[in-house]
Amino acid sequence: MKKNTKDLLKSILACDESMTDTERAETLERLTMHGPAPQEPERLLTFKEAGTMLSVHEKTVWGMVRRRILNVVPITSRARRVRLSEIKKLMAEGVTVNRSYCPTREEAS
Repeated sequence: MKKNTKDLLKSILACDESMTDTERAETLERLTMHGPAPQEPERLLTFKEAGTMLSVHEKTVWGMVRRRILNVVPITSRARRVRLSEIKKLMAEGVTVNRSYCPTREEAS
């Protein structure tokens, strides 16, 4: 936004007596932004990294995916990743992992 346009907006907002100084500053900031604020892309973790964060083996993370405790993001036809936000949500909820459960091949399929 050009400086003249910005100055004009400031003077118009200054004349508006229905707004507080904070509202005026927020409005000016929104008007002068160039589109929505850029967002940082979400970090995707491998199953090994997710397991490390949860203090479990990566195969346990696969089991959590199969039981729909965790959602995954498909990267390729074979590769999957876990969102960092999913792991943080699990940790915040205090989900406990049953480490004694180890499915056999028959149970897993």
